[in-house]
Amino acid sequence: MGFKIGFDDSIRKTVIAKKMSAPTATKIGLNTSLPSIRRIHGIIRDKNEVEIKLLTGDQLRGKISWIDDQCICLDTSGHKVVIWQHAIAFIKS
Repeated sequence: MGFKIGFDDSIRKTVIAKKMSAPTATKIGLNTSLPSIRRIHGIIRDKNEVEIKLLTGDQLRGKISWIDDQCICLDTSGHKVVIWQHAIAFIKS
């Protein structure tokens, strides 16, 4: 014998709306009161080009597209590169 658990429409709409809403800095765990996060948000807003040096010694140049609590996306000549934050030695603007 099987059981079926149902949701009423109001709960279903709430769940769907929460899944589809765009992430914000506070939802994804970024502490926007930190100066480093505010600086990177300013670089993204102003579309400044940056140089990112990785712990491996590799250097990348481009514009930061977005940041979340673990990664940064760098647009390098039309190619998007996702970089783990723990792999970054420094960001130079």
